[in-house]
Amino acid sequence: MKKVVFLVAAAGLVTSFAQGETSPFAVTRIQTQITAQTPKDIPFDMGPSGIVNGKAGYDFAYLIAGENIASIKKESLTITKLQMQDGTDLSKTFRGTPNYKLGPFPKTSDDGKYARFNVQVTSEQTSATEVPTLEGSIIVYVADGTETKSLTLKTDDAQTHTVGVYKVSLSKEMGFGVKIEGPEHDIAAVEVTADGQRLEKTGTSFFSSSSAGSRRETKETSKTYNFAKPSVAEITINLILWKNLKEHAVSF
Repeated sequence: MKKVVFLVAAAGLVTSFAQGETSPFAVTRIQTQITAQTPKDIPFDMGPSGIVNGKAGYDFAYLIAGENIASIKKESLTITKLQMQDGTDLSKTFRGTPNYKLGPFPKTSDDGKYARFNVQVTSEQTSATEVPTLEGSIIVYVADGTETKSLTLKTDDAQTHTVGVYKVSLSKEMGFGVKIEGPEHDIAAVEVTADGQRLEKTGTSFFSSSSAGSRRETKETSKTYNFAKPSVAEITINLILWKNLKEHAVSF
């Protein structure tokens, strides 16, 4: 088993799980995509469908399995080795800047058991037949569990209500929705019940803006959870929140 290091930032404590010890997380590379170098005069629509913005490079997809994984810290990707078999280092450009980045839309499953992220590498030295060695780490937010906060409203309620650190209101922009404003990392799920029955979720839409100095680099997010229209006049909104989030660095 590969060595996995966990960093609990809140306590300033580092715990290592060496070979043979049981790790609370398992990391697996689930996909590798290669985009080879193509002629510079090739028409745009004749080139490869870009996994790295249409440029030559690699896209590595990883799956983390565990419990109570709330989210991935987006600015936490660290690469310690990115090397071809002949020793060529692909980790930096000729200017010395990082030659890799975290792919868009890292995500976690609703039950907190899985997280997925991509590492994208752009390089003119890409080989269509060779995959470089890639090693590094990324930080995930992990919770002790969840807690539920509930709010009962009439379906025609037009007020904004405070639930913990969140502002909650009803939205009619896309049918029937619940608009939540607050830190994006803490919400595990939002459920709505009407007459004791859970409403079907039909989609989500969100807006995110930077909040300087916010805890854990959290951004303030306005997210609307859309549901099937209730047939009764009163609904209960259940905010399922992660408890006691901590940062854990996971190596791959």
